[in-house]
Amino acid sequence: MAHLIINPLQETPFEKPRLETQSLEAANVLATIDRMRLPANSALGTLVKTFLETFAYYEVNSALEKMSVQVDFKKLYHTQQIGQITESALKSIYQEDPLINAVTFRDLKQQQVDNNLNLIKIIPGIISALPQNLQQELTLILNNADLKLNDKAAAIRAWLNNHLAIIQQINRLSLRNLGLTIVPEELNLFSGITWLDLGGNQLSKLAPNFLINADHLENLYLDRNHLTELHPNFLINANHLRELLLTGNQLRDLPPNFLINAHHLVMLSLSDNRLRDLPPNFLINANALQTLYLDTNLLTDLPLNFLVNSNNLEEFGLSCNHLRDLHPNFLINANNLKDLNLTSNQLRELPLNFLINANNLRDLALGKNPLRDLPQSILNNPNRPQLLQLYVSPLTAGELPPNRLNPLIQMHICQEQHL
Repeated sequence: MAHLIINPLQETPFEKPRLETQSLEAANVLATIDRMRLPANSALGTLVKTFLETFAYYEVNSALEKMSVQVDFKKLYHTQQIGQITESALKSIYQEDPLINAVTFRDLKQQQVDNNLNLIKIIPGIISALPQNLQQELTLILNNADLKLNDKAAAIRAWLNNHLAIIQQINRLSLRNLGLTIVPEELNLFSGITWLDLGGNQLSKLAPNFLINADHLENLYLDRNHLTELHPNFLINANHLRELLLTGNQLRDLPPNFLINAHHLVMLSLSDNRLRDLPPNFLINANALQTLYLDTNLLTDLPLNFLVNSNNLEEFGLSCNHLRDLHPNFLINANNLKDLNLTSNQLRELPLNFLINANNLRDLALGKNPLRDLPQSILNNPNRPQLLQLYVSPLTAGELPPNRLNPLIQMHICQEQHL
């Protein structure tokens, strides 16, 4: 492979490479370009293609023509003058396209290596999902010790593309605890996926086109990773999503239109993150939602119309946050709510009509809050037919005369050190 050191911050020319065809390398990066769906005149696309030419000119030229990408090779490449391309020659392109500010050729090369490493990591999971008659073929490629990393990844990629019809029929993939640092681009080939487990990995970010083709996705598990943010278009096409686990990440906020199209969402867990607030329209269209966990975050307030369409909500966890008060209409429409955990917040009082319509409530945890009283909508609601397990702190319990409790309320005093 050509030895290139390309740094847009330096004015020195690129090192002139050895002119030799590197078929697998060229195919790898070309496939990356194709998956990125770069416009023909994109500055980033132009620069990447220039990079490719330095070690695989003839093959790249042919391959690009097959991709119907128009590139003026006379301007970009001269076999005797390739070393004269400098940062100043590309300066206008950098200014023209802000994408290029964050992507250098060296970065792109590292992204390719990372993608190949992670692609190989997920192959055992893919093999287990294949029909038995195809498992051996992919296993042979995976276990071929004669293939170097990039060649093995290219062979795997070619195999996947050659069996695309089969790949698109796979609907379940378990890729948990594989040490993934990125989600390989090739996962977008699995357009028929309905159940995907990526939990317990080391993912810190997701590509903008993450699962862009997964129109049938129903269950996605991304818990116990290192995610700090989500792209504005995260799962924008996942209209059939039912369960999403993002527990145990490092999310600080959510996109404004987070799950805006999740009309069929039944369960969402965002517990154990660093969320300080929620978008104004958080889950505004999630009419089917039954279970929501927001425990162990840094929430101090909730949106005005929070869960206004929560008629089907049954279980809700908000413990271990920094909530000081609740809106008067908090969960006013949660008619089917059974379990609510508000333990370990900073609540001093509750709304007058708190949970007045939650006639199916079974467990209400209010411990470790400086509450001195509880509203009558909790203590003596004649419309609640079943026994309510009420968990309060010693402070709250000490302020409640026994004769104010409905006989169907069983109160539990929770010691602070155990909460």
